[in-house]
Amino acid sequence: MRFTNTPDVTGIIEDVRLVGTTKNTANATLFYTLQDGAIMGLKLGASAFYTGKCNGGRNDTKNATSLRLIPLSAFTTFDLSTGYDWKKFSLLAKVSSLTNALNYFVHENYSVNPIATRQFLTTLSYRF
Repeated sequence: MRFTNTPDVTGIIEDVRLVGTTKNTANATLFYTLQDGAIMGLKLGASAFYTGKCNGGRNDTKNATSLRLIPLSAFTTFDLSTGYDWKKFSLLAKVSSLTNALNYFVHENYSVNPIATRQFLTTLSYRF
């Protein structure tokens, strides 16, 4: 997303990608639970999340005395999960950000936050 027609003196520089917008973003998730056999109840999952290049900071104006854009590179994160159901119990484990990617999310002007590093999570639940 870009501005293409802004005021001559105070407008944002035209044809520069707006802060926080990417050209491409994608995600995919696969999750399967075995329905029968010796390991019935086993759950397996994988996901990938891609965010394209974007700008952080603030879009520059035509009369700016300094540049305020922070270019950020694209990144991809991968997660794996596995679990098992037994009677009324369910155990699920997940490893997120397998590659331990270091990058940032941009939410709005000057809001640049690091993505979570690799994490290991477990959940034990009981159905009543």
